Amino acid sequence: MVRRTGGGSRRTAKKIASPIISPISGESSPIPLKFTKSFDFDFDSLTSSLKDKKKKTIVASSPLLRPTNVPTPDGTPVTIEGLRELVSSRTDTVKRSLDVCHSETLKEFESSTMRITKRFKIHSQSCAQLCDEVDIEYKKISDRIIENTDLLKSSYLEIIKDAQASASRVCKVSIPELAQSFENAIEALHNRYKI
Repeated sequence: MVRRTGGGSRRTAKKIASPIISPISGESSPIPLKFTKSFDFDFDSLTSSLKDKKKKTIVASSPLLRPTNVPTPDGTPVTIEGLRELVSSRTDTVKRSLDVCHSETLKEFESSTMRITKRFKIHSQSCAQLCDEVDIEYKKISDRIIENTDLLKSSYLEIIKDAQASASRVCKVSIPELAQSFENAIEALHNRYKI
């Protein structure tokens, strides 16, 4: 009994739905559509409306008119606190980079000063050694010069003494002897020729 009632209900449902689902026959005449309002196409109004829409989108996309709690798509904060945090983080990074640069420059300066001081010490030591060597050589040369001058003085004095002795001997001995010999020769001539 239950099965019969189920089949009958299905048939009745199909009969009711068939006029709703069945397509409209081609013979039925189309219903004409009547428009009560005439359409007027104004291109100026269309352009003005497009401009207004663009302005609205620009204003909506501006970061000043966005809601404070919603972040921008590029990650930059909109609130004052967020901007302060961003500025503080940027300043911290800048300070860190400056500290690193400062420390590196200090290290380079210290290393350069150490190198310069080492070179200066080496050059000063070499200059001091050269000065000592020059002083030693100067002393040697001065001692030699003094010795040579002393030798020259002594030799000069000896030469002068010899010259004076020879001159005095000539003046005292040889000249009178020559004079006496001349006188003897003259007397011999007188005696020979009886002058």
